[in-house]
Amino acid sequence: LSFFASYCEPCKRELPMLNALVDELEKKAIKVIIVGFNEDFDRFGDMLAKLKVDKPIILSDKYGKVGQKYGVTHLPASFFIGLDGKVREVVRGEMTDQVLRDKIEKLLR
Repeated sequence: LSFFASYCEPCKRELPMLNALVDELEKKAIKVIIVGFNEDFDRFGDMLAKLKVDKPIILSDKYGKVGQKYGVTHLPASFFIGLDGKVREVVRGEMTDQVLRDKIEKLLR
């Protein structure tokens, strides 16, 4: 579960990486969900199209209520959630490909 915004430059670098991993992660029964924080689809839709981000599940948290429940204060913010629904890992700030893969492997153990 990754929160982003259209004005967030680190988000713009991270989103294509998440998009590229969707097919690989789905084979491991992992869903990638990205959430536009404090924005609606009209605000971030063009950005996602320009970045060619189209594979994750895309949601809008227009009023920031979901992000608030997760304690989102800075973007990007990513939450790795186990099958039991509990948050297992949190990354605040931009992830590298290696950090993302390490968190996924830890989640699968």
